Amino acid sequence: MTRGPRLFLARVAALILITLAGQSTAYAAGDRTAPTTPTNLRVTGVTAYTVSLAWDASRDKSGIASYSICCANMSSQVVSGSATSAAYTSGLEPGRSFTLFVVAKDNAGNYS
Repeated sequence: MTRGPRLFLARVAALILITLAGQSTAYAAGDRTAPTTPTNLRVTGVTAYTVSLAWDASRDKSGIASYSICCANMSSQVVSGSATSAAYTSGLEPGRSFTLFVVAKDNAGNYS
């Protein structure tokens, strides 16, 4: 009887458990509740290639990790979870219309 494969499997299982134990409480607890949606989105400034936005903070038990400022068919811009304003500069052009929105991400990886 060989002990090689069983010992290897036990070490892999132990490694997985140690890795999971190091994750945040929100992940370990299985937090699947999305944060509240950022509200009161408003434009606070406009230049030829920049739109400055502000919003009221989202709420979540695990905390807010970040906000993403998104523009349809363009790249998003990620800002700190403590921010409630930012300038969006990704690919804006004078004379064109753009739809921007803000999404919150909590510390468990859930999106509003």
